[in-house]
Amino acid sequence: MACAGPSLRNLPAPRPPSLVTN
Repeated sequence: MACAGPSLRNLPAPRPPSLVTN
């Protein structure tokens, strides 16, 4: 999820902060 990493940081994703940091 290399492309999803920085994208989730900017977008309010309904996922836990653990995946957002990774």
